[in-house]
Amino acid sequence: MQLLFIFISIFNFDNIKDCINDINLAIKLGYPENLRYKLHLRAAQCYLKLGNKTLAVETVLQMHSILNEPNISNETKGKY
Repeated sequence: MQLLFIFISIFNFDNIKDCINDINLAIKLGYPENLRYKLHLRAAQCYLKLGNKTLAVETVLQMHSILNEPNISNETKGKY
């Protein structure tokens, strides 16, 4: 959970590339599968700020793939 607060802080300071790197590192280090959709959403927002619509769309598709997993609650699915 501490990593998520770091992402939020970095995102708020517009260090967008650092935020994307930290998100990728968190995924590589085993961030919980059932929470990764949050990281993908944050990464998509970063890509949009950088003007990279292609990567933003790819990242949103990854987020939707995670949200379609059976271990994700319907309540969570309804939020996104």
